[in-house]
Amino acid sequence: MIYFLHGSDTDKARAKAHELVDSLLKKKPDASFFKMNVENWSVAQLQEYSGGMGLFESKYIVFLDRLCEDKKIKEDFLDLIKEVGESTNIFIILEGKLDKASSGKIEKKAEKTQEFLLPEKKKEEYNAFALADAV
Repeated sequence: MIYFLHGSDTDKARAKAHELVDSLLKKKPDASFFKMNVENWSVAQLQEYSGGMGLFESKYIVFLDRLCEDKKIKEDFLDLIKEVGESTNIFIILEGKLDKASSGKIEKKAEKTQEFLLPEKKKEEYNAFALADAV
């Protein structure tokens, strides 16, 4: 099962991801929790998480934190997304802003997807006479 949280508003997405992890750990206190990011990335480790089972609890909870920031990791990760999606373990994928192809590939396998976007800033029209108008 994949929960996919992404978008340009990374603060809200991260807060929601941590809220989700906390609620899952409350529901399944015996589940093993793992976190992967760019620093501790390993293809073999992700394959183990997608295929493995815990000793006492039958599921792992795996938090994948912004793996697509690194180009090589992104390629390897997207190649494994089918395995991850078919796993009985729970994966929470947190990403920043992604290209359409990458986000679409993850969304196809995700059970739940949430996108967090920053509000667009309104462009103010330049007025050379603004100071004169104010006076």
